[in-house]
Amino acid sequence: MRDDQNIRKLVAHGNVNYLGLIFVPESPRCVTKPIGNTPVPIVGVFVNPTKEEVIEKTAEFNLDLIQLHGEESPDFVKEIHETVKPVIKTLSVAQKEDLDQAMAYEGCCQFFLFDTKTPLRGGSGKKFDWKLIDNYHGSVPFFLSGGISGEDAEEIKRISHPAFYGIDINSRFETRPGQKDIEQINTFIKKLAQ
Repeated sequence: MRDDQNIRKLVAHGNVNYLGLIFVPESPRCVTKPIGNTPVPIVGVFVNPTKEEVIEKTAEFNLDLIQLHGEESPDFVKEIHETVKPVIKTLSVAQKEDLDQAMAYEGCCQFFLFDTKTPLRGGSGKKFDWKLIDNYHGSVPFFLSGGISGEDAEEIKRISHPAFYGIDINSRFETRPGQKDIEQINTFIKKLAQ
């Protein structure tokens, strides 16, 4: 998210647990100015950043968690996790072997985020085969991401993996990049709660 007014409206409903701010210059969702204080933790999303970039944006935007969405090494992820803020490490998934890489990051991050493997690194609106998450046997809790839409509520409610922590929604709930459809999100959350 990047629009202050849109963020305020979404947070006012009390239905979201985290807000994501993207710090990838080539993304149409890249945030360029601070959004002010919110009662919801803010996640900063980076692709292959330097530690200095992460530290700078964490201070400027008052970030609570760092999502690393590139090819960051386990050592780098652990360093950010231990010296800057807790880390959500994204793993791009297209086949079961992609989940094997999670083992290298055990103990390096607070959460994983399993997203669809695409050249776009997220925001593609495409889903991977969610049955593949049964091949994840680690202990780090994970978010499910990638092409989630309002029609997926029933399937999400059937996920019983013990490490399943939550979902990350994005492009399917936007009126344009970075602008969320509040009504659509609230309807979806009500479906999940039924």
